Amino acid sequence: MLRLYQAVIWVGSVVILISFMMAIFNNQRFAARTYMRNFLFCPLSGLLISINTILSKLFFVYSNSFLYSIQFSLDLLYLAFWAHFFLNVFINRNDLLKIKILFFSTFLIAVALYIFSNHQQANLHLLSVMNLCNTISCTFFYYKLFKNVPDQDIKFEPSFWVIAGLFFYSALSLPFYALNDYIKATFPLIASDIFAISNVMIIIMHFFFIKAYICTIRLYKE
Repeated sequence: MLRLYQAVIWVGSVVILISFMMAIFNNQRFAARTYMRNFLFCPLSGLLISINTILSKLFFVYSNSFLYSIQFSLDLLYLAFWAHFFLNVFINRNDLLKIKILFFSTFLIAVALYIFSNHQQANLHLLSVMNLCNTISCTFFYYKLFKNVPDQDIKFEPSFWVIAGLFFYSALSLPFYALNDYIKATFPLIASDIFAISNVMIIIMHFFFIKAYICTIRLYKE
């Protein structure tokens, strides 16, 4: 099981690195799609987390309150990034208001969870709240998409693939994070694999992002 754990970490780091390098390559092309601006932050944050995980296993650097504070700051930046993304995907004023209320409420809940949590370890409830927010945003995107017949082939639209990847990760990992304590107490064998399972989901999410980068190249050439 330890080998699987380590393999997931290294494979995930390689995939996120590829995603990061492709984001750098496409940085100028992202200007053609407003919602893709600053998208470089997403694979960069994932890469930093992967590096931190690898270093903690190699050099036995375990989390403390300072590192947890840094992690929380990155989580808030991550939340702000997706708020920026969805605010640029939607153009209707009422839709934008709903997205602002959703992400602002999530921000307040995240701060409250941080204040009343144990600062010595990662708060998976915080991740579950953020993933719930992203899942709702993605579901709202699909509702608007299928309600209005698209006037273009969506399989070449970068936003479709980005949101598909985010929805896959956020929706499927949500129950693992939200019920983490219950799973640990009731199914200890499964609990030991939650990290590997969630990281496999992150890897698949970045494959969707890579597909979005490829679509960006195609649109840029047209």
